[in-house]
Amino acid sequence: MLAFQVFLAAAALMLVGSVPAARDLMFELGDAAANTLLILDAKHDILLKGNYSRIGFNHPGPAYLYVMAVGEAVFHDLLRVTATPFGGQVLGAAVLNAGWLALLWFLLARMSRSAGAAAFGLGAFVVQAVLTDPDFLFGFWMPFLYFPTFAVFTLALARVAAGRLDGLVPLALSTGFLLHGHASFIGIAGLTGAVAIAAHFLAARWLPPDAWPRLASPETLRRGRGHIAGAAVVMAAFLLPPAVQTILHFPGPLGQYAGYGAGHHANPLGASLAYVLACWSGAALIPAALLPVLLLRPAGRDEPSALPPRLGFLISAGAASLAVLFYTVFGVDFLSEAYIIYFYRAVPALLAAMVAVAVYRSLGWNLARRCLAGAGIAAVAFLLIKGERPQHHTEAGIPAAFQDLVRFQPGPAVLDLDSGGDWVAVWSRTAGLLAYAKRLGPPAYCVRATWHILFTEALRCPPTTPPGTPVLTVSAGGGDGQGEADGTLGTFGLRFARSTAP
Repeated sequence: MLAFQVFLAAAALMLVGSVPAARDLMFELGDAAANTLLILDAKHDILLKGNYSRIGFNHPGPAYLYVMAVGEAVFHDLLRVTATPFGGQVLGAAVLNAGWLALLWFLLARMSRSAGAAAFGLGAFVVQAVLTDPDFLFGFWMPFLYFPTFAVFTLALARVAAGRLDGLVPLALSTGFLLHGHASFIGIAGLTGAVAIAAHFLAARWLPPDAWPRLASPETLRRGRGHIAGAAVVMAAFLLPPAVQTILHFPGPLGQYAGYGAGHHANPLGASLAYVLACWSGAALIPAALLPVLLLRPAGRDEPSALPPRLGFLISAGAASLAVLFYTVFGVDFLSEAYIIYFYRAVPALLAAMVAVAVYRSLGWNLARRCLAGAGIAAVAFLLIKGERPQHHTEAGIPAAFQDLVRFQPGPAVLDLDSGGDWVAVWSRTAGLLAYAKRLGPPAYCVRATWHILFTEALRCPPTTPPGTPVLTVSAGGGDGQGEADGTLGTFGLRFARSTAP
């Protein structure tokens, strides 16, 4: 019950800080528009797919997209808090992140057996996250949304690695979201879990059962049967969408992921290690330098031993680091793109939380502990309200630009996107126009099949185009206005050149 109250408080604080920014958002472009194309399916139909990958396939499931769809339905359609549907999606993601913060508090409280220690630890986590990049808590881009989810995954796994099965449901929930969000987490989560469980059994050779309950012992399984059942139900719900896709379209998404992995060349180990260690630079050096604080002993005779939870965390964090390094070597295609493992930056933030909990428990004065707990609560409240919100790139001119396009060529028509020049502006703005068009009704335009990035399969043109079908070549630049003589339209920073399919 207390964890739910923490969630309500965190959600309220997050919304107080996010509503002013979300209220002024206009119409989405690029990745956000690509999400909208799928979110609209989630609102009006059954969506089984996840967000799009630049590789050309969907990620395994729609969990994040359904959260955004609910946010749009509640905050825009029902409450009219935001001017546009996109603002509602942003608020839905904000509430989700509040939920992850509440779960972090819950796990820290279980590990420390102290609500005050958990409050101080959560404050340290939030401060560390904001110092690293405020978008990790307030951003809407998928690589940012994975950050708090991976934090819950790592901390819940730490609890399980220490032989405590009350972390299973948070572990299943965070694992499900990660698997739905990005195909790479199939391997990352699996390898992290395998290494952590192996380390659990290795540690069991030296630690007594009362301090380190054996996961496979009948007593542990009996006491944790409710947690096991709950986690199984949660995981079954998350595995259902990819399972249905595999059955309906065998081999389904798993075949696509395997095909990509088989064609990828390994990165050099040294370059991969530098890529991962970059996550421990800048603000992350602070908790790294404070790692010895974990050796502090709790004050007071009645304090439970600090070894099991701290060892569990080190096992989980170490397993996550090894899994991310393995993924970097064999799965990352561009080591120049740091965003691919943004989620891993949650591990230094968790280390900050564990250091804070260790400091709290080392103090024997109740007044000092109350002050630290109050400081943690104040830090969370202040940063959730005042933390810098990202400036989402939205445009007010999309409705007018779409009307210009309809007057120029009502459709049906083929959009042939020019990959030369400023191709980022071409697909980003075209995605914005198509997302807006989908809200108005059935699509009148399809995208030539050679363009797979950011466009749903329903919007891709069939392999063969009937002769005489209008074709609009879309390129960047050009002044606004319609040129009847040469059959071109300039609007929204795009140029549409009309021709017909042979």
